[in-house]
Amino acid sequence: MKKTAIAIVILAALLLTLSRSCGRKTNEAVANARALKVTVEHPEERVFRKTAVVQGTIEARNSAQPAALVPGTIEEMLVDEGALVKKGQPLFQIDKVSLESRVQIERDNQNVAAASRAEAEAALSEAKATFKKADTDYRRFKTLYQEEKAITLDTFERAETGYKQAEAGLTHAQALVDLATAREAQAVSSLKIAEKQLADSLVTAPFDGVITRKLKDHGDFAGAGMGVLQLDDLSSLEAVFVLSADYFNEVVPDKTALLLTGAGDQPTEAVAYYKAPSLHPVTRTFEVKAALPENTAFAPGMLCNVTVILEEHRGLGVPTAAVGRREGQTTIFKMENEKAVAQPVRTGLTDDGHTELLDAGALRDVNVIVEGQA
Repeated sequence: MKKTAIAIVILAALLLTLSRSCGRKTNEAVANARALKVTVEHPEERVFRKTAVVQGTIEARNSAQPAALVPGTIEEMLVDEGALVKKGQPLFQIDKVSLESRVQIERDNQNVAAASRAEAEAALSEAKATFKKADTDYRRFKTLYQEEKAITLDTFERAETGYKQAEAGLTHAQALVDLATAREAQAVSSLKIAEKQLADSLVTAPFDGVITRKLKDHGDFAGAGMGVLQLDDLSSLEAVFVLSADYFNEVVPDKTALLLTGAGDQPTEAVAYYKAPSLHPVTRTFEVKAALPENTAFAPGMLCNVTVILEEHRGLGVPTAAVGRREGQTTIFKMENEKAVAQPVRTGLTDDGHTELLDAGALRDVNVIVEGQA
């Protein structure tokens, strides 16, 4: 912006004197007027930003603590700190020998259950044959007794008793088959559980990343769900920070831009992708997250200064030093005919030492005094 140094007569005191005096006092004020050297500028169009500056933390967007899915002793630790791992790569093994033994036991139990079911089905077949013979005898003896009167009541009753016993035996044999079938199904399920636990005992990486920390080591006991390693995807980082509730409606996911400083000479540009849907009930703050570009100088755990750009637009502005208060109004001094003339103005954003003038149309080509107006 071009600055111009001009000598003008400051008539502010003179005008005030003229409004209150006349005659000799006026002549004295004119005689005492003196020229002062000032600097003027034309208002300049520039970008104005409304910002909020906070401190945030750099974190990996993909971060996990691979945990033991079954309780047991860590039998093998297959990676070291700093190791690069791929998705699906084995990380550590939990108590493999005992889990393999359990699988074998459950497999034997399934074989026993299958044999028991086969035995029960054979007994059922025998019971069916016995019942069929007893049913045939019962029907024949019933006819001989009731219609032909060819046998005694005692003979018929013995046939009837044999029929009922065969019927009960058939029902019992069917129940034993049902029981054996259920036990076999139970044994199959137990075997599947044992096989699943054996498979779960070898824990693999859920995504590509770097082992940044060991939480446990070979020989340690790990309970189910207990983290053993820290795995971070260093290729995908994010800045996490909180803002006051005052800015809640001004942050728009996928639109609000950020500038991050704290690693390297140049600020890192980012865009907020997440805003918490609600405020913390105690602190009255909300969380914001922004994905960082690849190959950034930041690393997980670093602190960073976050400049949140809440509003950005172009406007006409002057150095903030040129703007002041006069008689309750926001005022600048402009130069007209080598005289300082007060000009009330409406102001907008203040950014980087400049203040936005909203009366842009009337002030665009005005010489505004930026130094010496005091």
